[in-house]
Amino acid sequence: MCAIAGLVSLDAPPHVRPILDAIRHRGPDGLGTHRDGACEIGAARLAIVDPERGAQPMRDPLSQTAVAFNGEIYNADELRRMLIARGHRFATRCDTEVVLRGFLEWGLDLPTHLSGMYAIAVLERGRLTLIRDPLGIKPLRYAQRGAQFAFASEAKALLRWFGPPRLDETALADFIAIGYPTGRHTFFAGISTLPPGHLLTVNWGQGLHVAEPRPYQLRTPPPQLQLCEDEAELAFVDALLAATNSHLQADTEVVAVLSGGIDSAMLACTAAELSGRRLRTFTVADTAEHPDAVAAARVARAIGADHTLLTFGFDDYLAAIPATIAAVEAPDLHAGPFFHLLCQVIGGCAKVCLNGEGADETLGGYYDPAGTIATLTDGQARAQAAGLVPSDRACAIRDGLLEAAAKGAAGIRATLDISLQDLLERAQLDPVDHLSMAAGVEMRVPYLDPVVQAVVRRVPPGEIVDTSLGITKRLLRRAAVRRHGAHLLDSALRAKMMMPHASGGHAARFAQACDHAVPDDALRRLPFGAGFASKTDVVLFELFRRIHLDGGGAAVKIDDVFAEIAGSSRAGASAIAQAAAS
Repeated sequence: MCAIAGLVSLDAPPHVRPILDAIRHRGPDGLGTHRDGACEIGAARLAIVDPERGAQPMRDPLSQTAVAFNGEIYNADELRRMLIARGHRFATRCDTEVVLRGFLEWGLDLPTHLSGMYAIAVLERGRLTLIRDPLGIKPLRYAQRGAQFAFASEAKALLRWFGPPRLDETALADFIAIGYPTGRHTFFAGISTLPPGHLLTVNWGQGLHVAEPRPYQLRTPPPQLQLCEDEAELAFVDALLAATNSHLQADTEVVAVLSGGIDSAMLACTAAELSGRRLRTFTVADTAEHPDAVAAARVARAIGADHTLLTFGFDDYLAAIPATIAAVEAPDLHAGPFFHLLCQVIGGCAKVCLNGEGADETLGGYYDPAGTIATLTDGQARAQAAGLVPSDRACAIRDGLLEAAAKGAAGIRATLDISLQDLLERAQLDPVDHLSMAAGVEMRVPYLDPVVQAVVRRVPPGEIVDTSLGITKRLLRRAAVRRHGAHLLDSALRAKMMMPHASGGHAARFAQACDHAVPDDALRRLPFGAGFASKTDVVLFELFRRIHLDGGGAAVKIDDVFAEIAGSSRAGASAIAQAAAS
């Protein structure tokens, strides 16, 4: 796992180091660069497999092709054997070398052979190729400025190079309308994200030419018959076992998050069963009595885990808000300050962590037709009130979700398909990646493994969500109880309150502080204020603006933002004091 970056420059020597230094937190174990003419690529490495010999960028001396790679290839051993049989020689056990040799063998068809999460940069003579995994688990941003082109794992690395940051109002419109930016938009005008399942080529033989991103064609198995209920449970368990086993491969300890819900509980039980050693698990909440913390502790005891419960006070929560927004590059606390704090602690003792991300989108955990209709209708109205125009893609997503919600049970499959696209990538995977990598932690997501995804595609929608009984993730709950019995019965029966709610008391106090500090006319007076649903959202946007657009970084303080909005230097301290005392 790494930070990767690169710069093509036709009007000056390319120096990628300043771009890479801005995201060095992603790779504290080593840093390297490679230049070939007008292009220089680099990587900051988080060493997980073959730590002694995996320096990047990795170069083939014969062809002079070089690779910078961020991610994990879970079928690397299989591909290595295949490539050796075709005459390739390997000097390391790193999957980076598999990516390099694979590109030399298959060229732009490389991603059709890969199973994993990845953002890849390949530098050949006169050509740079960028490739991103099918679901967008690993991020990749890029921008062009005149005769220069740059890319990096995070947008913040490109901000100083690109020039004074400006807000992308279409991204903000999408965010207000449906909850996340879509397509290539980031919150920064001129900085794009490479869409999942796409590759992009840059050539500079006759001037700089940046091609349009294009989807690569994955190899899809022939259509198979739908599974019946018992077959579905067995096939799902087998797929999750295989996925978890591959995600446990590392030359360092792999730990796990226990959030209190069935997703992480099933994953932890499976990992404990396969790992061959005592699993370390982590939970975060505002108090030890929080229902998620209690449920997580029960699972940890049942599997004999070395369990750590982290609790943080209101001051810790407040201090983590600017750091969270700085990391996720968005005016959003979806993953939440507690996830930031959790990752910081995990990063102090481990480099790899299993996470249940993607289970809700895959298995219908968020299925709520009435809530979807209400949320999207309100978002559309607020975007319009703020004078913002969402992208065509956001409108298509909104219309697709509304149509599926209106169909009830008949719209389940369409809802799941839409949820596995921009929503999963931008609202879930991006913030999880940015917050975990800010602490030097690689989060692995077995539920998004292609083997698991292929099985779920064969399961009738009614086995995933039972609309007659209101049971979401039905397949997962049944499989968990069948395989692990009493260990997971409580987790299977209860509804997890989700990561933001683990800090519920603190979040409520923060909302109270925002309500107290922000004048009632702020939503009308401030730019785009009419688009926000609450005073809390106004404060988060102003924090984002000061941190990223004004260059204040994570040092920006909440009470200073309160004071600016309210026009009173004492507003922030007073609001926070009242909230803390409540």
